[in-house]
Amino acid sequence: MKKLIYALPIIAIIIITLSFLPEKSNTEIKDVNFVNFENKTALDLNSVTSPSGKVSGLFTVVERDAPGISNIARKHTSIELNKSQLRNLYNTKSETLNLEIPLENNRNIELSLMKVNILDPQFRLTSQSQSGKQTVPYTPGVYYRGVVKGNSISLVSISVFENEFYGLVSDESGNYNIGKVQRDNINSNEYVVINDFDLTILSGFKCGVDGKENKLDLIKYKDLKNNQNHSNHSHGETDNNTAAVAPVRSYFECDYRMYLDFASNLSTVANYVTAMYNSVATIYNNESIPVTISEILTWTGNDPYSGFNDSYEILQLFGQRNQDNFFGSLAHLLSTRQNNLGGIAWINALCQSYNSTEHFGRFAFSNIYPSTISTYPIYSWPVNVVAHEMGHNFGSYHTHACRWPTRPGVTNGAIDSCYNAEGGFCFSNPRPARGTIMSYCHLWTVAQGGGVDFTKGFGPLPGDTIRKWYSASGCFNQILNSSERPSVFALTQNFPNPFNPVTNFKFSLPVSSIVTLKVYDISGREITTLLSNQIFNEGTFSYQFSAAEFNLSSGVYFYRLDAVKVGDNSVNHREIRKMILLK
Repeated sequence: MKKLIYALPIIAIIIITLSFLPEKSNTEIKDVNFVNFENKTALDLNSVTSPSGKVSGLFTVVERDAPGISNIARKHTSIELNKSQLRNLYNTKSETLNLEIPLENNRNIELSLMKVNILDPQFRLTSQSQSGKQTVPYTPGVYYRGVVKGNSISLVSISVFENEFYGLVSDESGNYNIGKVQRDNINSNEYVVINDFDLTILSGFKCGVDGKENKLDLIKYKDLKNNQNHSNHSHGETDNNTAAVAPVRSYFECDYRMYLDFASNLSTVANYVTAMYNSVATIYNNESIPVTISEILTWTGNDPYSGFNDSYEILQLFGQRNQDNFFGSLAHLLSTRQNNLGGIAWINALCQSYNSTEHFGRFAFSNIYPSTISTYPIYSWPVNVVAHEMGHNFGSYHTHACRWPTRPGVTNGAIDSCYNAEGGFCFSNPRPARGTIMSYCHLWTVAQGGGVDFTKGFGPLPGDTIRKWYSASGCFNQILNSSERPSVFALTQNFPNPFNPVTNFKFSLPVSSIVTLKVYDISGREITTLLSNQIFNEGTFSYQFSAAEFNLSSGVYFYRLDAVKVGDNSVNHREIRKMILLK
């Protein structure tokens, strides 16, 4: 059995603009079998059952002035929303449907869609001000995922609310943003379709990680400290013998500027975040990784981040404030401040506990509102920023980093060269290409040969990497019904016992806990640390141990569980059990 390797998070400071390059790899991608529709790919969803009917007439193409749009896009399509059709679509909540949408040049496309649930069963909407935190009633939208009919490599996410509509349609010709023109009238029927391949401007995001890789790479720091070398451990198939199945739950915190930008309306903020996340979730589910939203907290008064203009300082403060006391697997701060703060995230953050010295942990920050196009809905930009930053949390580097096994015998190659080589010199000059989620090909326009293609997702090597770390993170290895949740901490007797050379440990947690699992010899000398300060949700978990890895001789050994409730050190448990290795 191969030992699980859990890496400390690394920092990556990213200030993005969005567009991606194709990647080539012979790496085999293995799918994880999931248990419900929410975890299926966009294409798989539409093979489950037939649509219940075709919906047309939701939008009508109109001639309308679009002030300033010619400054940002070569072309667009002005459309008008039929509110009666929208309410019917919202109230019907069809499990499956075919939806007709006008795109461009009098071209209508038909979308094959299935309803999905992107919200955690315990999802909550909350507000935060100087007077405290409150839970707010929220009526979610109806969320759909699917493909363009007849195009199996396309990607579609549609979010329907009582009074508004969000859509993102991706195929070979680009990413079509379908959304409301942002004017003073919050209930306007004015919508527009913009293909981000037709944009004539670049996002203002820039990258600040270049030149700081060694300083910010906490995995390398940990390896040097422990005299270990894990430099090539972040690619390929998982070492864990138990595949993850539980969803990664995202906690979002929205700053005060975002609250003001969405008409000081908590439901409008939540509609935007859930619609954006529907597109993010579609990308991750296409990589066989289930994700949900567990909480959206919005600041309705001055937030603590507004006085900072450095994304790294904001990330540290965000971590310091939340530590491990948030409702979710990952915590993500969103801001619409027009400061071009970009994005920043810790790498390999899954299941990691908060570090009070560096303030690192399961955190990310995204500045998601490009000021140059705020009137018009370019959702593909914030979708990419959030998906990208989450990708770092999942363990992926940039595709222009000199860290990838791009061909046999090469472990320090780059997947693309859309930006300056990061962490080495694996290519000379940047050049444009069509990239993937973790690339910086967004620094080139489509006309130059760049562009963002969401249908390619993360690409083979980054996709394998995030699947590996998701599968290797023990806190996602099961889904429990409420009746199966343990009532007490427990470490059971290993099985088999005596053993040679493999045995299994099992432990139960009644609450989310920070877990350490170690093995000792009879003299009390530590043999190995199997789990070190890893965060697990409540449940019962197993771990396979192989004595052959450590060249152990026959004899008596001990294994010890230390578990501390997340956010409450007074609730803790230590238990030691004996086992016998008999060769």
